[in-house]
Amino acid sequence: MARQFEDLDIQKREAPDVLFLSETKHDGKWMEWLRWKLEMPNLVTVDSNKSSGGLALFWKRGVDVGVKSLSEYHIDSIIKEDDGLLWRFTGIYGESRNDKKENA
Repeated sequence: MARQFEDLDIQKREAPDVLFLSETKHDGKWMEWLRWKLEMPNLVTVDSNKSSGGLALFWKRGVDVGVKSLSEYHIDSIIKEDDGLLWRFTGIYGESRNDKKENA
């Protein structure tokens, strides 16, 4: 648990507008709690499968993020800047076990 709160310190110091987490090992309910702790109220999650996997994409209020697709291995989104510039953000989780790598 101490390690998780160290990571919160890094997030606070760097202050990203968008944050992707992989291997969360938590469900959406826990991520709901975390989004308020991170002060990033927007959230899309992919629940973990027991004690492995799990993805989360957080973003700050006022950031225009459109989620295009998601699976247990990715969250794909389009982000629109204030000046209208569009760019793609895709967070990817790769399997650590060799016998499952072809699924990712």
